[in-house]
Amino acid sequence: MSTGSGAEAIELARTTHPDLVLLDLGLPDVPGEEVAREIRADSPVPIVMLTAKAAEEHRIRGLELGADDYVTKPFSPRELVLRVRAVLRRVAGTEPTDTPASFGDGELLIDDDRHEAVVRGVVADLTPTEWGILTTLARVPAACIHGTSSSTASMGTSSRGTSGRSIPTCGTCAARSSAIRTHR
Repeated sequence: MSTGSGAEAIELARTTHPDLVLLDLGLPDVPGEEVAREIRADSPVPIVMLTAKAAEEHRIRGLELGADDYVTKPFSPRELVLRVRAVLRRVAGTEPTDTPASFGDGELLIDDDRHEAVVRGVVADLTPTEWGILTTLARVPAACIHGTSSSTASMGTSSRGTSGRSIPTCGTCAARSSAIRTHR
């Protein structure tokens, strides 16, 4: 799920119990630091902060507020995906399994060890960024990513155009396209 509102982010965290919160501190209505404070007061959910505030005192403050990681802009989409995966691994207390993860009654198999995704029996040809997005979404069921905000960069689009690949989106978006929704 996704929102551009701090107040809505607090409410979503309380009602949906996400596996991880990727929090941009530059929200228009409620300061991101306040959002983190409110979420942390209610839940141990991992929080990864995204911000342009790169000074040491800002990073320290973010971590003191309960962030599990603090990423400054501009950032590498690949690094962000790896940081999210690391936080989720720490929370789960496990490393990836040796057997492929299965989704959609076996229609999608994800083998972390072989870096291979098989869709309906056919190996998918994925870029490293697409692989990172797929495996991150697989670890966070029912995730929603919209093609706006800083997440666009991590999905293979740039000022030079798009990669021509489709991106998993929320149920509302999926109704308008044939996007994939993640399920466990």
